[in-house]
Amino acid sequence: MDKLSLLMANPDRPLKKKLRTAKLNRLYEALRSIEQDANPEISAWDELSTAVKLTDTLINCGPWQLGDLEVRVEDSQGLLKDAMLALAIAGIRRLEGKPLRLDGAGIQAVRATVADYAACLENVSERSILRAEILTRKRF
Repeated sequence: MDKLSLLMANPDRPLKKKLRTAKLNRLYEALRSIEQDANPEISAWDELSTAVKLTDTLINCGPWQLGDLEVRVEDSQGLLKDAMLALAIAGIRRLEGKPLRLDGAGIQAVRATVADYAACLENVSERSILRAEILTRKRF
């Protein structure tokens, strides 16, 4: 992503609904895959891991903007760290040759974090989301 994309991103509105829907559909499909498929693809884990890391950035590196409003993102259920741990354990399982899996608590934590991410996409400006994506790549 270049500086021009960041400057062109709207500072007053969230991502367009079509883009938000596409991002969330990919996440819900990734979560479904990890929960139900016999041998989920690494891309499902990667999709979820990226969203959880971005949510961590949005929570810990704010506040963010939506027009003139200052938006503070919260870990609504206090499960962000549990989601990160659950995905790390699933990644280790994959390295050991086992299927990518989340336990019940891990599923709950990742679902809660995905819900927080969905709220961010609706309540944080497009420019702030892009800024958070850039910062997340630097942080992780």
